[in-house]
Amino acid sequence: MALVETVTSEQVQKTRDLFFKDYKEEISNDQFNHEDIEAIKSNDYLVKLYISHCNLQVERSAFIMHESLIWRKSFKVLDIKEDDFPAKLIAKDKICILQSKDNIPIFIVRVKLHFKGDGYDWKSYLVYILEKMHNMRLESHLHPLAIIDHSGAGYSNVDIEFAKFATLCLQRYFPDLVGSVINVNAGWAMRTAYNILKPFMHERARERVKFMSTADVQSIVEL
Repeated sequence: MALVETVTSEQVQKTRDLFFKDYKEEISNDQFNHEDIEAIKSNDYLVKLYISHCNLQVERSAFIMHESLIWRKSFKVLDIKEDDFPAKLIAKDKICILQSKDNIPIFIVRVKLHFKGDGYDWKSYLVYILEKMHNMRLESHLHPLAIIDHSGAGYSNVDIEFAKFATLCLQRYFPDLVGSVINVNAGWAMRTAYNILKPFMHERARERVKFMSTADVQSIVEL
């Protein structure tokens, strides 16, 4: 059974009450998106995702909820639309959403298509895709996978700053979004980058990172 399914209604209410008690002033001063506050009030499954993300720790869950909502407003997550991005960026398929053979949503990043300083706002596009995945998770209750495809990638494709940003999004801003992060055909450049990022990752996040070959992952999705 997934951890989110073990969260009780009592834990949901305690987390919700603690959030609205501890951050009452910030709420009244409009430091969060109104839509996000309404979602916390009405969507039990959203609150459960924060609680499972924090290993069932109520106080930690309320804190991460606060950090997430503060960031969502500052990054203007709700204002990001597909029309904000040039067609050439979207057509690259560097970051996209597919479905597994079991109809599980899959977030895919093709590393060989990434070049730091190529003029595209990849951070905003990543957030746009993660927000779509987040909404799919809320609607379907399915736990998406993340696949990082390193096929054909080299050192010139490694961007530690972007990788840190992606890691932060998954660890702090999008609660319990992906079940596993599967690295496909990761060479020495990726493994070096992963060793740099590893100290910034929580233990639970490290446990979700897996390394596979193309042949292994074909049973999940056609890359």
